[in-house]
Amino acid sequence: MNKQSKALRLADILESWKGAVSNEAAAELRRLHQSEREAWRYSNELEQEHKRLHEVNAELVEALNEAADEIDHWGSYASDYFRIKHDLAGSVRKVYAVIDRATGKQQPKDAPIWYFMRDNHTFRKLTGTVDSMMAAVAEEIADGYTSGSVFCRDLGISIHCDYKNIAAFTEECRAVIAKATGEQQ
Repeated sequence: MNKQSKALRLADILESWKGAVSNEAAAELRRLHQSEREAWRYSNELEQEHKRLHEVNAELVEALNEAADEIDHWGSYASDYFRIKHDLAGSVRKVYAVIDRATGKQQPKDAPIWYFMRDNHTFRKLTGTVDSMMAAVAEEIADGYTSGSVFCRDLGISIHCDYKNIAAFTEECRAVIAKATGEQQ
């Protein structure tokens, strides 16, 4: 075999390899494109599921917050004996612990809980700053509940409203809550 024949044979071998490699590369490229399409589809499905779970989580956190408030609210009707026996405060802390995990936020756990008790002995939990608590009290009074009270069972504080002197009642509430919470007025 002469040099020219060897070169042609080598060229034929290289061309066949090139074709085989080209075919393998094209097949691999098609497989990669298919994998990419599947990855995008899966990514979109995951994004939709994440969005759905985020919405469900928000709904559950809201329901748990309401449940904790209800435990607090209805538990205030129970005597100290039953509240302690059934560890209602512990139940509320457990619910807040779940909320903490779901939101990644810390809830105030041991802060005293304040309420406005209406004339008909239903309750409204007072939350936030002294100003926001007093705004809630003002709303209750504006709704006609002028013989109720503001109290904090945790601290043993109860301030009764005298419908004849609502201004004095609100001033006293503001001063007592501010002192108890350490908030500057």
